[in-house]
Amino acid sequence: MTSVTKAVVHRTSPAVVTHRGITTSAAITSAIDHSALLGDVPASDVSVRSIRVASANTSWASAVVHPIDQRTDDAFVALHRVDGRWTVVTLGTAGVGCAVPASLRSNLHLVCEAGY
Repeated sequence: MTSVTKAVVHRTSPAVVTHRGITTSAAITSAIDHSALLGDVPASDVSVRSIRVASANTSWASAVVHPIDQRTDDAFVALHRVDGRWTVVTLGTAGVGCAVPASLRSNLHLVCEAGY
């Protein structure tokens, strides 16, 4: 009996340099780190992972905030870029996709659960 192993390829957005000379990933990470929506969790206690920029509308993005000490659950983040600046629209464990245009949710791996 032979076994077949499938390779899983994860694609991330290319590192695009913004007009300020920083990458899109760095700009998104900075927006999250400085967002009041992190609440009482210091930016130094989280890592930003799985950054995705919507291919159909590159002014929308998503990410996952992972607590380094694992004292809370991972949180999903929706971001919007206006006038060259990324802003956190919403951050949480549920309903985050509701703040994003419906046509982009799948591309950003976000959902809008009923009731949000």
